Amino acid sequence: MKTALLIVDMMNTFDFPNPAPLLRSAVPVAANIQRLKKRAQAKRIPIILRE
Repeated sequence: MKTALLIVDMMNTFDFPNPAPLLRSAVPVAANIQRLKKRAQAKRIPIILRE
């Protein structure tokens, strides 16, 4: 079995009436994804980005 990191971009360009709560959640999630991506790169694990 092969291992890969699959990153699914769930954000879109739609405007939100009150973006502050979304932003508060999105920033920590983006930081976690970035850490996972760096770990995968360091271990030469393939990264698949689905936008």
